[in-house]
Amino acid sequence: MSGFATIVHKKFVITFLAQITVSFVYCLLVPTLPLYFSRRGYSEMEIGVLIGSLGLSSLMLRPFVGRFLQKTSEVRFMMVGTFLFTLTSILLIWEPPLGFLLGVRVFQGVACAFFYTAAVTFVAHHSPEGRLGQSISYYYLGFHIALVLAPSLGISIINALDFRWLFAFCALLSFLSLLLTLVLRKTPFDPASEGQRGEDAFLSRQAIPAAIVVFFASMTYGGIGAFFPLFAIEKGMSNPGHFFSTFAATVIVGRSIGSRMLDLYSRRAVIGPCLGAYVAALGLLFSFENPTMFLVSAAIWGLGHALLFPALIAHTLETTAPLRGPAMGTILAFDDLGIGLGPVVMGLLLPWTGFHKMFLLLALLGIFNLVYFRFLVRKKIL
Repeated sequence: MSGFATIVHKKFVITFLAQITVSFVYCLLVPTLPLYFSRRGYSEMEIGVLIGSLGLSSLMLRPFVGRFLQKTSEVRFMMVGTFLFTLTSILLIWEPPLGFLLGVRVFQGVACAFFYTAAVTFVAHHSPEGRLGQSISYYYLGFHIALVLAPSLGISIINALDFRWLFAFCALLSFLSLLLTLVLRKTPFDPASEGQRGEDAFLSRQAIPAAIVVFFASMTYGGIGAFFPLFAIEKGMSNPGHFFSTFAATVIVGRSIGSRMLDLYSRRAVIGPCLGAYVAALGLLFSFENPTMFLVSAAIWGLGHALLFPALIAHTLETTAPLRGPAMGTILAFDDLGIGLGPVVMGLLLPWTGFHKMFLLLALLGIFNLVYFRFLVRKKIL
């Protein structure tokens, strides 16, 4: 049996399909929710809080989910997560007021914490030996396939119909993902023994160095995701979803070609250039104002992102086995913290900095992350 065939087994395929449908919902909302909130008259600060609240609520639960995954089946958490995605999508249809919207976003964060933490841990537990990096890379392709298609589709739906149709479509996709996770409900589960569970801490200390790199990279992602659509429309880009689609298409190409490298070569040689690409992409957003350069920036950002997260996650899973649940809870909590704080911090600074200086600040953050990795983390990575 070929290496690819050993990775793409039945459980992997079902988990991949469940993840891509959930990710489609998430990515439909990336460029559209800032526009939805703006059209309802909310301020930039309120938009930043509403966008960032998902990441912050997910952050609070990730370590707990990771800890409980040592005792409870990953599929149970996946089922609850997809149910919450369905419920919150239905609630958005009714145009709730600001306080209720904040609650909806918080529960969407809970759904992310449950589903994504459990799903990637499930994939890791069922990955063939020597193929962990490649398995994780292929698994995360689902998110970026969704990111290629969903943002532009989301903008098209609200332009042709309205936001209620968009949220109804999200509810339908979420329900489909719930049905897919139900197929896995009889998968045998082998809980970790008492000796394997280690210390009763919710964060994995071994995972924290790599998680900090993820945090700074995710702050960039969160800031761009929340405010680039508004900036792009201001500069004459008719469909900001094309930026995210270009980013995701580059990620897909990069991972499809380079994922096997993660198991063949040193990951430290991959991570540094990836972080450098983040800085270059943000430098372009700071320096140029035309839609063509926006797409060039998105492509460079995608090249950097393609192998950065799979490399860091594969390193974390290998160095923390068999405590993979807490390790994934830790690294994904830092991911959520960055995604959540990015919009909040940039929303607070934006009235004083404007969009250009905001991108400059994010580029400086990328440089700091690269320096941190080079001098404090690189020697710990294989």
